[in-house]
Amino acid sequence: MEWYQMNAGKCLEFSKKMAVLRRLVHLGLISENEYILAKNKIMSSYHILESEYFKTGAGNRVA
Repeated sequence: MEWYQMNAGKCLEFSKKMAVLRRLVHLGLISENEYILAKNKIMSSYHILESEYFKTGAGNRVA
């Protein structure tokens, strides 16, 4: 599923989850390995492939 195929609410929900997850890493509350596991689980729940996520550049942002 591409970003433009997701409705706005689902896209916002996904983005919030990813931002919170990255913030937890930034604060040192979870490790990079825990981040990767959680990120993959969240992305699979929204049926997003990693290549699609990083195409937009969103995956390169740091909280």
